[in-house]
Amino acid sequence: MPTSDWKWIGRHFPPIEDKRFVLGKGRYINDIVLPGMLHMATLPSPHAHARIARIDTRAAEQAPGVIKIITGADLPEWMDPIPQNLNLPHVLWYPLAVDKARFAGEWVAAVVAANRYQAEDAAELIEVDYEPLGPVVDPEAAIEPGAPVLHEAHGSNIAFQMSMDFGDVDGAFEQAKHVFEGRYRWSRHSGVPMETFGCVAQWDEITGMAEVWASQQNPQIMEQIARTMRVPTNKVRVHMDVDIGGSYGNKRGRKQIFLTCVASRMVGQPVKFIEDRMENMAAGDAHGPDRIWDIQVGCDDAGRVLGLDLKVIDDAGAYAGRGAMQISKPITALVGPYTIPAVRYTPTSVLTCKTNQAPYNGFGQAPTNFVIERAMDMVAKGLGIDRTEVRLRNFIQPDQFPYEIPTGATYDSGNYPAVMQRILEMSGYHHAAEMKAEARQRGKLLGIGVATCIEPSAGAGSVFNLFQNPNMIGGGDVGEGVRLQVDLNGNVTAAIGFQSAGQGHETTVTQLVCEALQVEPSQVVVVRADSTGGVPSVATTGSRMHLMMGAAVLGAAAKIKEKMTAIASQALGVEPSMVELRDGEFVAKLLPSVRMPFSEVARIAYRRADLRPVNMEPALVETYVYRTPKSGERDPNWQDGAFRTRGYTSFAFAAHIPIVEIDEATFDIQFQNYYIVHDCGVQINPQIVEGLVYGGAMRGIDAALLSEYAYSDNGQLLTQSFMDHLLASAMEVPHFTMDDICTPAPAHPLGVKGAGEGGYMTGPAAIISAIEDAISDYDIHLSSIPMTPAKLFELIGMTTRQG
Repeated sequence: MPTSDWKWIGRHFPPIEDKRFVLGKGRYINDIVLPGMLHMATLPSPHAHARIARIDTRAAEQAPGVIKIITGADLPEWMDPIPQNLNLPHVLWYPLAVDKARFAGEWVAAVVAANRYQAEDAAELIEVDYEPLGPVVDPEAAIEPGAPVLHEAHGSNIAFQMSMDFGDVDGAFEQAKHVFEGRYRWSRHSGVPMETFGCVAQWDEITGMAEVWASQQNPQIMEQIARTMRVPTNKVRVHMDVDIGGSYGNKRGRKQIFLTCVASRMVGQPVKFIEDRMENMAAGDAHGPDRIWDIQVGCDDAGRVLGLDLKVIDDAGAYAGRGAMQISKPITALVGPYTIPAVRYTPTSVLTCKTNQAPYNGFGQAPTNFVIERAMDMVAKGLGIDRTEVRLRNFIQPDQFPYEIPTGATYDSGNYPAVMQRILEMSGYHHAAEMKAEARQRGKLLGIGVATCIEPSAGAGSVFNLFQNPNMIGGGDVGEGVRLQVDLNGNVTAAIGFQSAGQGHETTVTQLVCEALQVEPSQVVVVRADSTGGVPSVATTGSRMHLMMGAAVLGAAAKIKEKMTAIASQALGVEPSMVELRDGEFVAKLLPSVRMPFSEVARIAYRRADLRPVNMEPALVETYVYRTPKSGERDPNWQDGAFRTRGYTSFAFAAHIPIVEIDEATFDIQFQNYYIVHDCGVQINPQIVEGLVYGGAMRGIDAALLSEYAYSDNGQLLTQSFMDHLLASAMEVPHFTMDDICTPAPAHPLGVKGAGEGGYMTGPAAIISAIEDAISDYDIHLSSIPMTPAKLFELIGMTTRQG
């Protein structure tokens, strides 16, 4: 499909979803009300680590409105342990603590009552006798000999550990003229959605059907519900026509869904559960990665990096969940945009007394990018070379694509030097000295940061082979489907199989349908099929949906057009190869006056067997499932300790240059400007892409300056409200200046790459780089996030005292 012929793709397009949201007509979980519906609340553990000696529910059972009280001891009768992505048979995870609480806030009981108020009041009447145990909070201390063990049957607090060499790492460091070392801390944080996680479950014992509405963005939850609840998959209907009130990846809510399903099955009525804010922040299994890095970088005199040695300890929380998966994804872009020939990667996933990780924006890639970019700044500083020059010397060059990095992933296309040159010009980077001098006169320290990022797009099925877990659900072949139906009047219904999570899918799918079938937007309706609706879907994650849906819509439309062309051919008396769809009509190529409207061909498909080709099936309904090339395939050279991945097949790129000013008296950090240049290939809807990049950049500001889930030494979450766990508001929004270049993805029919995660993955490193530049007189290499005024004051004070 030549880009010059596009009418709808690549242009601003009026958002379809916006009207219902602006008018308050969104359909969220709290809008789901079923006859006889009950409500559920939970009782959290006050201890980070404690045995549960006794639970007395008698007083709570007599409370007004109470229908059922559930404890962890009840659950094994009704469900299997929650699936985890590691093969850990002795780490059993249930929605409620069974025998032992493993983090402060873990739910030990649930109350089902006539309304939420009564459920919460009754929960306070439950008496629990605890036997406190030593908390396991520091992930490094957790793996020391003699540390308390969270899961005794497992035998240690290590969930996963592996060391992988890609290329000749030892040889690279032997050749290196310089070796730099650093320790980095990526603190636990996450996006905190306006809407906490919610679920409604209705279990029909007559039909055996479980109906689920949930604010989650994972259609594969249907498989997990079926397996965990011990029912056939076709007896689970997950409704996708629910709007999600914010996510950025962490709206998963498996234990919430399973617990609500169990409660509904127990009481025989629909049950609604919506977390309160503290439940969500302390126990919602929605925290992002939490990592400690020790790295070595070997380079030559010119700053060209020859080898990396990356050791990382990841704090997964109390149960493995999806945490370890998030330290596997970085393998697909482990050297960033650089020609680094050798890298050693040693990840360790540790179990501690904290709530679990969720796949927050970037699915674990952001911390790795932070470390790689900080390492580039460290090399530049150590050798006295400009930070941008070091990157330019190490970039993969345009004529080197497709480029296979040491881990086996193949970057498809890009022009990284062009992106860097564009952002340097936009930002006035080479005038830094003048800008700094002017700021000094105003009592400000000005700093210019720089960072780049590779954004893997569309799916990493083969990475999941790393775990070789036979019980893992999800991953593998990551396809995305769409069903198109053209009715007898030529109107089109596009059915997709996932929820609305804020990325404008209805708008994008409408554009694609209009382009592929040459219809008007008024003729297109996008609906969301439930999990029994026959539209395969994976999830709105991994910077994949516009890429995947773009190809899926084209595939389904091609089937529709082939059938309609055959009908038009017979009706017009022209060979099919001589008929084309042009401006909403089927036209004979050599006789333009011989034509038939799209709507008339559609009517023949339904109503005129005499005009259709012989034996042609009536109607116009087609499904197409697009899969990324090599998705789910294992590299033929696989062997333990030398894992190689095909992983993602499309790789976007971004560069950020934020300019900050720091008040010399208060160390308050303010943005003067923020520049972004990105390359996500062909943009289906530039307005949506712009919003995705802006939103991601704001999340990067959160990570760099504001957000942290901080725990005390005894395992208590100290930041479990918006008074403590801070997020960027309108007051913190900088002035963004954005531009883009386009290198199309060669393997995609539209040339599309992802755009949903690069803003967040690039931002933290760029902002920390800017702060470090602002305080360059103190010769401090910043190595952790978030960087607050208080931390800056402490670091500068320590340096001054030592000096």
